[in-house]
Amino acid sequence: MIRSLNILLLTALFFNSACTYFSEHAQPDKDLLAVVGDKSLYLQDVTGAIPTGLDSASYNLFLKDVVRKWVEDQALLNRAELNLSEEQKDFQKEIEKFRASLITYEYEQEYIRQKLDTVVSESEIEAFYNERPENFQLKDYVLKARFLKIDENAPKLKKIEKWITSSDVEDLLELEEYCIQYTTTFLVEDKWIQLSNLLNVIPLDVIDPKAFLVNTKYKEIYSPPFKYFLFIYDYRLINTLSPLQVEREKIINAIINERRMTLLKNMRGGILSEAMNRNEVQILIK
Repeated sequence: MIRSLNILLLTALFFNSACTYFSEHAQPDKDLLAVVGDKSLYLQDVTGAIPTGLDSASYNLFLKDVVRKWVEDQALLNRAELNLSEEQKDFQKEIEKFRASLITYEYEQEYIRQKLDTVVSESEIEAFYNERPENFQLKDYVLKARFLKIDENAPKLKKIEKWITSSDVEDLLELEEYCIQYTTTFLVEDKWIQLSNLLNVIPLDVIDPKAFLVNTKYKEIYSPPFKYFLFIYDYRLINTLSPLQVEREKIINAIINERRMTLLKNMRGGILSEAMNRNEVQILIK
């Protein structure tokens, strides 16, 4: 309990606005929302915490919640002030440490914003992928497929099999135009998808995913009033190497994060070296 109260007091002391701001900005009485002891809460103090675009009823409910939370916090703070000793309420060291952490963090973020190179080349992506295959093992079955869901009375249904299984560019363009015109649920893009996601849109009862992928190339499913057409032209099994295309964004983020950590490490080391060269640092322990 004491630890919780200490944290509350530390927050209140550091962010002075949480307890004294409200009473220092006098407003007309009509804007006064609540009073706890010598602390007052005015409408302008909470305006920024309320989302815009609310109707009158929603606005009032949200405002009441904000006021109730403020009153609760202030009442708890007052009780803590009365029941803790002056020694228990002395958070100067914690405040200084917290302030130092905030300032250091802000400087590091500004340094990163100015110095971090976020452009990652394809060769870097491929090298990262090839050097760490153990990091890219699949946790789900993935596949490349073309599929569409269409009304059973749609035109040209007999042409779909030819288009969907073709490797000819003209056929694929025909398929795409057909899908845009006659259906809203389709995939003709060359991309990897999870089998579980595919099964969410196609009425298939797949008991053995591995056997299904190994043995299925083209499939038509009829579930009135719709027909489903599926063509699988590539797949990967669980616990095998994930395709680079699937991992690309994760790899880019990992490379940039490595650069960020290296940048901060070098920055810290450089600042320490400069300080030591200027005799601003003494390390007395041997």
